Amino acid sequence: MQFKPDGAVGKTLTGRPPVINEPQQFVPKPHEDKNKIDTEFESGLIAAWSFSSLSVFEQCPKRSEFKSVQKIKEPSSPALERGSQIHDLAERYVRGQEGDDLPAPLQLFKRGFEELKQAFADGKVHCEDEWAFRKDWSLTEWNADDCWHRAKLDALLIEDDGSALIIDYKTGKKFGNELKHGEQGLTYAIDTFLRYPDLDFIKVEFWYLDKGEKLVREYTRQQALLFHPQLHQRAKKMTTTIDFPAQPSMFACKWCYYGKEGLCKDVFDASQL
Repeated sequence: MQFKPDGAVGKTLTGRPPVINEPQQFVPKPHEDKNKIDTEFESGLIAAWSFSSLSVFEQCPKRSEFKSVQKIKEPSSPALERGSQIHDLAERYVRGQEGDDLPAPLQLFKRGFEELKQAFADGKVHCEDEWAFRKDWSLTEWNADDCWHRAKLDALLIEDDGSALIIDYKTGKKFGNELKHGEQGLTYAIDTFLRYPDLDFIKVEFWYLDKGEKLVREYTRQQALLFHPQLHQRAKKMTTTIDFPAQPSMFACKWCYYGKEGLCKDVFDASQL
């Protein structure tokens, strides 16, 4: 008995040349760029997203379906109405449309609003501009058919040294919202860096007008855009979805209009745990 050339055991083979195994060549797998974003995909039932609509979708896709697909509008509330009125008031003041006296709801940020007003007069501040991006993050129009992402900043101050300040007015509380608002600020920073390629540094400030408090985040271009692929993937998931399962939870269902009105049949019930 002897080993065959291919390693099997058997009798000696005659009348055939020995098999010579060719040395295997190592072929490395192509490197997968984790930062590459996919821009060629078919949209689902929701064609465009904003930070707020993405937050709704990730908390409960079913609520997102009621709101954005079935177009069942959630009613406003006194708190939301007040917040909208104060935002409008702040915008008018910064634009110089409210006279010289600072309105009472803005008094806790007196110096900041006065400086914003002067910077707006100097042509450095943009208020409530409507930003729209395609799937490849190139710029488009707010109501264009190819609009994929929309953003509207309360105030953006652009300096000549490659830096910018984003300001978002809040009439709610800071405590307990730091994570959510910080994520909102990062999204706005990514939007701003992509819209303004010459910017190198961005500070984001949330002004809590009722409490006189601030939340501040700072990003270099490299730091912010490191999170761009992840944000893109989350938004892609939302805008390619055709199935919207409910994700009932005590927190999400507590304030959900669609559950309270009986439209959603998957309301959180602790007895089912």
